[in-house]
Amino acid sequence: MKDVVKVPHTLIWRGFTVASTLFFISLGYLFSRGKRRRIKMVERLWGKSVLAVGGIRLKVEGLENVPASPVIYMANHQSDLDWPILHSVLPGDFVLLAKKELFQTPIFGKYIKFAGHQSIDRSSALNVFKAFRGVAKTVKKGRSIAIFPEGTRTVDGRLGDFSPISFLVAKETGAPVVPVVIDGSFKALRKGNPILSAATIKVKILKPFFFGKEIDNEVAARQLKETISKELGIGI
Repeated sequence: MKDVVKVPHTLIWRGFTVASTLFFISLGYLFSRGKRRRIKMVERLWGKSVLAVGGIRLKVEGLENVPASPVIYMANHQSDLDWPILHSVLPGDFVLLAKKELFQTPIFGKYIKFAGHQSIDRSSALNVFKAFRGVAKTVKKGRSIAIFPEGTRTVDGRLGDFSPISFLVAKETGAPVVPVVIDGSFKALRKGNPILSAATIKVKILKPFFFGKEIDNEVAARQLKETISKELGIGI
């Protein structure tokens, strides 16, 4: 798509994203209270519609690798598109771990709290620890969780360091870690650049990892980063 077309396309997409978010939030509040399956259906429809209008196509592999039991999805974080991508692709009942600032936004913040998504306050190590203890409780109650172990979006397309504390949940719950490789959302909508480019984004769900209590968190973090880096074809 030529640059001259990208600007109006981006404006249309952003307008649609705001309108559709408000619409699907309304659906969630009105028809999904207390119904997890309905909430996930609403969020999946939202994700697919936002991507479709943006000219984003998904190529998905590895859905057969997701166990039926609660899991800890760990995905690399390339773009703001990763939220609708995960909602569009990941099966079952899961919630996202997101920065607390999102929960402070009008309307949207109230909805994601209503839907069961969890916040993380990165202002101190203690707050981060408390957030992951809360995530562990969620997994023990039977819900999967999706985490971006880098903590923030990449600025250059490379992988950031994976936070070792992310693996606390796996060690406390015994739930498997399912790596999710997102390849291409950085080129479509990168951090610091508001212009959206139509693209085909590859999403590959890898076979689950089981990290026992005897495995050091830092070792687990390096291992998962190396695995996702290899799938992306980039160095670490």
